Formats: sequence, C-alpha cells, structure tokens
Amino acid sequence: MINKHWNRWIFASVSKAFKLRLTIVDPAQIFVVEGQKKKVDNNYIELRMNGPDWYMSSPKLYLGDVIINLLVRSDLDEKDFHKIFKMVGNAEAIFDPCIPIKKYGNGPDDNESIIIGYMTLQRNGEKDLETQHYGQIAPELPMSESTVQGMYRAEIALT
Repeated sequence: MINKHWNRWIFASVSKAFKLRLTIVDPAQIFVVEGQKKKVDNNYIELRMNGPDWYMSSPKLYLGDVIINLLVRSDLDEKDFHKIFKMVGNAEAIFDPCIPIKKYGNGPDDNESIIIGYMTLQRNGEKDLETQHYGQIAPELPMSESTVQGMYRAEIALT
C-alpha cells in the first residue's frame, strides 16, 4: 500500500537535492520551488514536479515516475547575450543521476537520516534531458524563458 508521506518525502528530497547541487554549480544563482514567493530579481531557476505516477512492480516494490521541470528565467541583458544559456547550463548540470528519498519533515513519521528508496534519472527515448528555449515571451517583458525537463523513477521497497 502506498504510504501517505511518500509524495511529500519525494518532493522534499528532490528540492533539497537540486538546491544543494545548484549551490555547488553556481552559488550565486537564485533557486526557488514552485509556490514559493519569488525574489524581486527576475533571474532564477524554479523547480516544478509532476507525479509520482505509481505502479506496484511486486507485492513489496513500488515504482513511481516523476517529471522534474526547471523553469529558467533571465532578464534580457545587453552586455551578456548568453546569460539565459549559462543559466540553462546550470539547470542541466544539477540533474543528478540518482537522488536518495529521505523522510524529510518534522512530523512523528519523519526522520531525515532514513533513506526509503532512490530516484534514478530515466532515458526518454534517446534523451536524458529535454531543453526548450522560448525566448522573449512578450514584447513588453524584457526577459527570456527556457525549461529543462527530466524524468526520474522512484523505487521504494516495503519493509
């Protein structure tokens, strides 16, 4: 049976892993999670998650597919026309091939020292990641947007 906390623990594990990786790749880069209040600065990477879509592989093994989407938003910069591409490079670099799923939180069922499973980056056809550049979305907004997306498979074994 699916545990009511798995979805939350997966989201917390993903957001912590991506934020940590970004501080290593580019400590100055702003990282936000969807729903979090945006900074005044329009140069940021925003994490979004869809899923997991669950199926039971065996009576004691659940697999869940999760889509991670990073929105990359950058001001148009007359001095640096490559700014959005540098930020997209940072976004691509923070997709770890394997993310541990920990019991993050402060409730009675939470314990961040316990790993309940792992998420592994999945190949989608012949690609590991899909990057889309949208450019300037509206003439009155001097900013550019791109997305970087990857699919992970969560694997959780019941004990």
